[in-house]
Amino acid sequence: MGRPHIETGKQSPLHRFLRCIPTFCFAFVAVCATQPSQSSDLVSIGLEGEIEAECQLHLSSATANLGQIGASGSKVIPFTLNCNTPFAYHLHSRERGLKHSGPSAQQSSFADLLSYTLDLRIPTDAGIVTERCISGSLGGTVTDCANGTSGGGIAINENGSLTISWSTESELLAGVYSDVLTFTVRPQL
Repeated sequence: MGRPHIETGKQSPLHRFLRCIPTFCFAFVAVCATQPSQSSDLVSIGLEGEIEAECQLHLSSATANLGQIGASGSKVIPFTLNCNTPFAYHLHSRERGLKHSGPSAQQSSFADLLSYTLDLRIPTDAGIVTERCISGSLGGTVTDCANGTSGGGIAINENGSLTISWSTESELLAGVYSDVLTFTVRPQL
């Protein structure tokens, strides 16, 4: 058996064709990879979501024991406020002061209502909201001090405070004095 004959100086047409195949394939792949498909479509998808405006007010206790109120004093009531939008607030005093729980003192020289001052402090991203009200302005139809807003401020997990201060200028009946202070916070829409 003889060996196949290979001419070194002259190549057969088949040989030349086979040597061109890798170059042709590379060129074909390169052209195909750089040319955009003529049948593609462009689709735009709008995405939308929503976060509901809300305010949450957290107190460590629903009762504040003021202790002995026969002498001037104060009590700080801390709270945490979480509002994800600017907010409005409302303060209301049921008794418009600390009211004696026993019989009325109308026929004596003793008082049965102790007025107090309420200082509200709420930090926001736009500054600190402060308000000072006398308890008599927080109930009934008198609400000039009871309503307010944060302006454009937002309070995300901010520690605020209500400070109740009183001074005893008149003789008070012995006994228990109480009030119900309602503090409402809502998104300002």
